[in-house]
Amino acid sequence: MVRLNSFVGLIATKTSLSNTFKLRMWRKTRRPSGCKYGYTRPDGSCYYGQCYGIDPNRNFDADFGRQGVSSNPCSDVYPGKKAFSEKNTQAMRDYLLKHKSNVKLYLSFHSYSQLFLKPIGFDRTPPKDHTIHDAAGKAVVDAIKSE
Repeated sequence: MVRLNSFVGLIATKTSLSNTFKLRMWRKTRRPSGCKYGYTRPDGSCYYGQCYGIDPNRNFDADFGRQGVSSNPCSDVYPGKKAFSEKNTQAMRDYLLKHKSNVKLYLSFHSYSQLFLKPIGFDRTPPKDHTIHDAAGKAVVDAIKSE
């Protein structure tokens, strides 16, 4: 018999309830991320308004900023200026690094869409353990459909 300890952690983006109802598809953090169209006044303020948020799913260091991202800070897929620039991704990194000798499985999901996304989506080459990812994804989807 294998005995496992489980830890379920919740890392959420900071979005107020009023913003949730106004911006149903909001997926980013809420920290200012840059100026619209990149136009900044000499005093540092924005000509056309401020952009908000960094996509935490793209704020990790795995192939950071290379594919599936935008350099536009107003974009939904803006990864930030550097990996782990956001407090929530820093918290996940720090926790996992602290406990890495005991971690056998790390599963991350988010509620932005009705998709089960597998990790390492920046490359079409499947990871060496892709069959495990496929089986886990199928089990989750089957469990949701059975409810």
